[in-house]
Amino acid sequence: MRLKKLTIIFILIIASAFMTIFGLEWWNTNKSIVSTDNAYVRSSITTMSSRVSSYILEVPALTNAVVKKNDLLVILDPEPYQNKVNSLNASLEGAKAKIDASKTKIEAAKTKITTIQSSFDNIHANIKLVESEINSFNFIAQSYSSELELANKNLTRMKKLFDKNSISRAKLDEAIAKVNTTSHKLDSANSKTNSIKNKLEVLATEKEKINSLENELIVEVRKAQAELKISEANFEKSEAELNMAKVDLKSTKIYAPIDGVIANRIAEPGLYVEDGWPLMAVVPVHDIWVMANYKETQVENIKVGQKVKLHFDAFKNSPIVGQVHSISPASSASFSLLPPQNASGNFVKVVQRVPVKITFDIPENMLGRIVPGLSVYVSIETKK
Repeated sequence: MRLKKLTIIFILIIASAFMTIFGLEWWNTNKSIVSTDNAYVRSSITTMSSRVSSYILEVPALTNAVVKKNDLLVILDPEPYQNKVNSLNASLEGAKAKIDASKTKIEAAKTKITTIQSSFDNIHANIKLVESEINSFNFIAQSYSSELELANKNLTRMKKLFDKNSISRAKLDEAIAKVNTTSHKLDSANSKTNSIKNKLEVLATEKEKINSLENELIVEVRKAQAELKISEANFEKSEAELNMAKVDLKSTKIYAPIDGVIANRIAEPGLYVEDGWPLMAVVPVHDIWVMANYKETQVENIKVGQKVKLHFDAFKNSPIVGQVHSISPASSASFSLLPPQNASGNFVKVVQRVPVKITFDIPENMLGRIVPGLSVYVSIETKK
C-alpha cells in the first residue's frame, strides 16, 4: 500500500515537472505571437461595365467561368455605331473635298493676280513711254511755237519793208511761206500731243480697271482663305468625331482586363444597357491577400516582412505561411463614413483596429478555392 502511494506521488511529481517544462516552452514560443480572428481574404475585384448604350447581343462569359486577359466577355449591338462611323466617314470626305476646292480656288485667283500684275506692269511701262512721248512733242511744239512767233515778227518787218519798196515780192512771199509752214508744223505737233494724251487717258482707264480687278481678286482670295480655314476646322472636327465613333464601335465588344473568374453576372442577351451600367465582375485568382484588423495594442511589434501563419475557416487543416506586406497608415475607423468624434464630454474609449495587409503564395491544390470574403485566423511571429 505504501509502495503504491509512493508510485502515485512519483508519477504526479514527474507529470508536474513535464507540465511545467511544457508550459515554459509553450510560453517562450507563443509570447511573441500576436493573433486575431478579425481577418478576411481580399482582392481587387474588377466590375465590368459598358462604355456605350446598346442592346446585348451575346454573352460568351458564363458565371463562375475562368477567363484569361483579353477574352471576349460581352458583345453589344454594333449597328448604330457602325452607321455613325460610315456617316462621319462621308462627312470627312466632304470636308476634305471642300478643302481641296478652296485650295484650287485660291491658287487660281493667285494665278490671275500674277497675270494681272504683269499686265499692270506693262501698262505702267506704256504710260511712262507715252508720258515721255508727250514731253517730247510738247518740247517740239514749244520749239515750233517760238519759231512761229519769230516768223510772224519777221513777216511784219518784211511787210513794212515791202511797203517802202525796200525788198522784193519774193522776199515777202518767202516770209509768208515760212509762217505758214511753221504754223502747220505747230498744229501737227499739237495734234500728235493731243492724240498721245488720249492714249494716255485710255491707258490710265485700263490701269484703274486692272487695279480694281486685282483688288476684287485679293478679296476673293481672302474669302477663299477664310472658307479654307472653316473647311479645315470642320475636317478636324469630323476627324475627331470619327475617332470617337470608332472608339464607341470598338467598345461594343467588352474584353477581360485581367485573368480571373466571372461572378455576379447581370448581362443577358436582349437586355438594353446604358453606359456605365455594371454587367459582371471578374474576380482575380492570383492577386489575393489577407487584411487582418489588429487591435492597436497588438501592433507595437508588428513589422513588414514578418512571418505569418494563416488558418482559413474553410480549410482548417491546411494552414498557409505568408508575410506582412504593409501596415495601414490609419485605423479602420478613420476611413468609415462617419469617423468618431470624441470632442464631447461623453467619452467612451474604444480600442481601435489597424489593418495589416498580409500576402501569401496560394498552393496549386487551393488555387481558385481561396476566394475574397473568407474568414481567416492570423498569427504573426513578432520575435526578432
